[in-house]
Amino acid sequence: MPGRRILVKGMAEGSKELKWLDVPAGPFARGVGQFVHGAHETAE
Repeated sequence: MPGRRILVKGMAEGSKELKWLDVPAGPFARGVGQFVHGAHETAE
């Protein structure tokens, strides 16, 4: 189906359940994503 968008569930290191959404080839879906503590301000 053209234009179809897919999200998959991924797992963070040390987690026991799939709960993070990512695109199929994304870092969390592949098990290599890293979380950064804190939030970053963005310009609006």
